[in-house]
Parts: sequence; structure tokens; C-alpha cells
Amino acid sequence: MKGLISIRKRHAAMLVWLWGCSIGSAAASPSLPAIIEQALQQQHPGSGITFNVSLITPSHLLPTCPTPELTLQNQGRLSGKMSVAARCDNRRRFIQITVEASGVYWTAARPVNANTLLTKADVVRKKGPLNGLPGGIILADKNIIGRVTTRTLSAGQPVITSQLKTAWKVTTGSRVEIVSIGAGFRVRSQGKALDNGAVNDTIRLRTDAGQLLTGRVDANGSIKIDF
Repeated sequence: MKGLISIRKRHAAMLVWLWGCSIGSAAASPSLPAIIEQALQQQHPGSGITFNVSLITPSHLLPTCPTPELTLQNQGRLSGKMSVAARCDNRRRFIQITVEASGVYWTAARPVNANTLLTKADVVRKKGPLNGLPGGIILADKNIIGRVTTRTLSAGQPVITSQLKTAWKVTTGSRVEIVSIGAGFRVRSQGKALDNGAVNDTIRLRTDAGQLLTGRVDANGSIKIDF
């Protein structure tokens, strides 16, 4: 009799232990909003954006597998109402979500005219909610400095990609100095650029002798060719 009681106690203890393991495993599994937040962050690596996802779709219509395969339908948007395609057990469902985002962005520090080459003094860093900001918001000043405005910017206006264009160091048809560099030699010659090019871009050019070459645009506007 005592042996039977002992066996029952051990059996009960084992059930409690297994139940506890099950609870712990469930607690360790990330929630669906957390999985979607991680997918959004993977779209913007190194941006420092914080996402907060809320589900609109009722719970009984959500996928039931622990790690559904997600496809974001946000078309590059950072916040607002979005749709997520979730594949789970060979079945595809569409989940409606609301996304709030916060992070660093940049605004004009003062009025800036069109066709202005932007410097660090022209922009100011802001940090806060990204909800309601225009599409194409620029999150890093390295994507602003050295570019040219396509339109006038007002003080405090968020800087977006469509307001900027590349600052060409050389333009198609312009005369350029060609610097050919190799082991123990450096030769300078003249030619004509066949492409527009910013600093460090690789462009085509034609020498005065008629030879077609490619080279890298230097900060001083010359074209360097390494042999």
C-alpha cells in the first residue's frame, strides 16, 4: 500500500513538472506582435527605430503555428494600418495590424533654397514618433549631407528622399583630368566624361586619343584609373 502511494506521488510530481515545462515553453515563445515587430526591424537594420504592433484581426482568425512565415505588405511605410500575409501549415492568412514607430529623423534647420548643396549646418536631428510623417523620411544624415535640394525646404520640415538629388561632381560631356595610376607610375591626361558621376562613382570616359575607359570620380573632380 505504501509503495502504491509512493508511486502515485512520483507520478503526480512528474505531471506537475511536465505542466511547468509546458508553461515555460509557451512563455518563451514570442507573441505574434513581437514576431511582426522583429520582421519590421529587419527591414530597417541599424536604423534604431522602435516598432509597436497591435493586432486588428480577431484572435480566432490568427495563425496557430508558433512561427508563421510572414510577408509584410507595408510597401516601405513605417507606421499606420498595414496588412501581413502569414503562411502557417500550408495555409495563408492575411492579418490586419496597426503599427506605431518612433526613432530619429532629420528636419531643415532653417529655410533652404532649391539647388542647395546640403551641409550638417542645414539639418537638425529630431527624435520621436514617426507616425504621420511623410513617406520617404530620411533616418540618417549620411543620406542627406552632400546632396542637393530639388525644392525649397521650410525650417522644421522633415527631409525626405524626393526632395534631394545626387550632387554630380562631373557631368556628361564635361572635360576631365584623367589620372592613371600603377606600380611605379602616375600619368595625367585629358578626356571627356560620358556619364554623370558623384564622388566615388565609376563612370565611362573617352580620352582625347579616342580610347574608351572607366574610372572612379575623385573628390577634386579628376578621374582615377588603377592599373
